[in-house]
Amino acid sequence: EKGDRICQFRIFEVQPAIEFEECDTLSDTDRGGFGSTGRK
Repeated sequence: EKGDRICQFRIFEVQPAIEFEECDTLSDTDRGGFGSTGRK
């Protein structure tokens, strides 16, 4: 929907290396991030 946040990140002068792991499904875990309420 209009106004939905799809990404949240911080910009660093030196960004640490990031590795991504591709998977087919995610387990049933609460994945709320810092500042995430799940509310609109």
